[in-house]
Amino acid sequence: MAEARISVDQKEFMCPVCLDLLKDPVAIPCGHSYCKSCITDCWDQEDQKRVYSCPQCRQTFSPRPDLARNTMLTEVVEKLKKTRISADCYAGAGDVQCEVCTGRKYRAVKSCLMCLNSYCQNQLEQHESLFKGKKHNLTEATGRLQEMICQKHEKLLDVFCCTDQKCICVLCTVIEHKNHEAVSAAAQRTEKQSFQSLSAPPESTDVNDDLFSSLVSSDALRESVHQPRDKLEDFCKEELKKISDRVAFPNTVPRNSKDSLQYSHQLTLDLNTAHKLLRLSESNRVITYTGTVQSYPDHPDRFDVYPQVLCKESVC
Repeated sequence: MAEARISVDQKEFMCPVCLDLLKDPVAIPCGHSYCKSCITDCWDQEDQKRVYSCPQCRQTFSPRPDLARNTMLTEVVEKLKKTRISADCYAGAGDVQCEVCTGRKYRAVKSCLMCLNSYCQNQLEQHESLFKGKKHNLTEATGRLQEMICQKHEKLLDVFCCTDQKCICVLCTVIEHKNHEAVSAAAQRTEKQSFQSLSAPPESTDVNDDLFSSLVSSDALRESVHQPRDKLEDFCKEELKKISDRVAFPNTVPRNSKDSLQYSHQLTLDLNTAHKLLRLSESNRVITYTGTVQSYPDHPDRFDVYPQVLCKESVC
């Protein structure tokens, strides 16, 4: 008798918490299923309240329900994982091939900038399991991994040197390109894309037309750079004017310490705040650290940890 086949959507077997295929699936009393580790983590956060809820329907349970493995659901999910890589996942023309697969190559879904390999979905899961907890930099699958790595330092080319107009690694910025103007490669890529979005002139074989197009592009580029700078300068001038209107600047600036004395003011120290290792003299205008305890009366304002004292007058 032929085996009946039922088409199912993998989304029906996704964990609502981690949004991946269920791992060690368990069902809770309301009927919803989760990865055992996912629902355990959720309920661990609710331990203090002693009331546990379903992340999906919000139904609450008390005491904490026991979690039992759903054997049938586990088998279904395992079969789904095995069929996840089907014939249409083989690498075709223009696709990046998995560099770990033997035999016919599957289409790569991610590339690792640490291992310098591209992985299909199955090999990617093994890679993540092998390097769990380690920071491996994954990117969209690319066949140009070597071009993204600094040949000298074997680091990711994630910095753009504006001075030399080239991508460099972080070590290059402190050695060969020290003191050069640099931005992140991502920022440079975004800026370049915004410039490329400018409407391009129609194609022409005329040399003069090509030259004119280049000049137009240069003018547009120059204008796009100048506009933000001009706006920033105008903003700074306006803010400075607002500050100048509110603040009265002195007509003369003291040139030396003698000139500064005209702004001096005699301060009287507050005896009630003086620490007991400090001695006040000359009508409480001079303070001396003695290292010996002074016979000051107890006062709630007195400093008792650090040798400090307050002024009676405001200094502002």
